[in-house]
Amino acid sequence: MALFSPAYIDRIKRGHIVPGAPIDIIEDSPSTTVVDGNWGFGYVVSERVMEITIDKAKNNGVAASTIFKQSHVGRLADYPIMAAQAGMVALMTADSGRSAKSVAPFGGRESRLGTNPICIAILSNLNGPLFIDMATSVAA
Repeated sequence: MALFSPAYIDRIKRGHIVPGAPIDIIEDSPSTTVVDGNWGFGYVVSERVMEITIDKAKNNGVAASTIFKQSHVGRLADYPIMAAQAGMVALMTADSGRSAKSVAPFGGRESRLGTNPICIAILSNLNGPLFIDMATSVAA
């Protein structure tokens, strides 16, 4: 039995997360993919799309994907690390989707932006990949 945080249960009730939503590939080329996550669990959508992107990069030397309408993805680094472990360099960004905006623009008084994280990961000769995973706000 899976356990969900109260925040996820609330998001499901409000339709911000749709359990079991299909992952629809809207556009597909040898090196690009555009995906509609249909507000499915971001963890599931992001992992699947990263797998697709890694396969395309192996075949073409480079690949890029974009996902729209997906829910919370958790720690952004998990997905670029997948690519780094496959011997690649990866960059991933995210927005806050349907979540409440918690960042005021520079000089602003009201929250209007998400934390908009960014992660870059590369393979290293250390015990694991080298990566930076950060929010573009003061706090994630």
